[in-house]
Amino acid sequence: MSSVPGSISPGAGRGLLAGLAVAGLLLASAPARAACGGPSTTAQVARLLSTADAAFSDLDEDAFRSAVAQTRNAIPCLAEPMNDSLAAAWHRAEAYQAFLDRDHAATVQAFRAMLGASPGYRLSDVIAPEGHPLRTDFEIAQGLPPEPTRPAPVPTQGSLLVDGKPTQDVPAALPFVFQQLGEDGKPLRSVLIEQGASLPLYDARPLRGSSQDGARAGHRKLGAPLVAAAVVAGVTSASLYGISSNKASQFWDESTPDTSLDQLRRQTNGTAAGSVVAGVVAIGAGTAAVLTFVW
Repeated sequence: MSSVPGSISPGAGRGLLAGLAVAGLLLASAPARAACGGPSTTAQVARLLSTADAAFSDLDEDAFRSAVAQTRNAIPCLAEPMNDSLAAAWHRAEAYQAFLDRDHAATVQAFRAMLGASPGYRLSDVIAPEGHPLRTDFEIAQGLPPEPTRPAPVPTQGSLLVDGKPTQDVPAALPFVFQQLGEDGKPLRSVLIEQGASLPLYDARPLRGSSQDGARAGHRKLGAPLVAAAVVAGVTSASLYGISSNKASQFWDESTPDTSLDQLRRQTNGTAAGSVVAGVVAIGAGTAAVLTFVW
């Protein structure tokens, strides 16, 4: 089709939009780079996370939160590749912070991310003795199946690290540390990816079989099984939470006989743990359904 005089052809229009998108990305990322007072090192990040661990153990919440906030600022400024041990330490700190915020679903997801980076990790009995709610969250994370992954675009230069490991796959619904390395092995970008968030834009080759690879073969829709799983898990989580709240109310009721307290405690803890598991499944299935959707 010939172009109307003075108009932009479809191909040129797409190129212009792509150029504007790249320019917008560069402008948006400039303040983030400017916010770095200077490049940070993995040794600095390790010291901050060690400080956070010690503060959490000492029940010093202010010092803990300060160390976590400094770490969150330091990781995007890393001038070195992160290893999996350091990534695991970061996810552990995130799990502790979510626990302090009473967000048990986020605690479980952060522990799952930590176990993905460091599968053999054992939670200290000093930090969380048997029966402690933090240990319950950790054991739930241990018992859940491995997180599904999705392919990341292959960069036109350099390579990718996900939680310190070279790979082309990223978790579908877990937080992770994303680094793109240049040809010299130094990070071009280091980004903390929140649960279910999109990857940062970078120059990449089209994904094989994606809508960018050749002609469009049609659009995928939200997967019905994933949506159904998310709905069922969400309803289950809400129901178990209601049961847990009811049992807890009975436990604290002064008229409840002492002989019933142990049973009520077990029922409250069991249904609360089940609610967290169902909630995590609902979040994971819902996020996966969204991430597999293509317009």
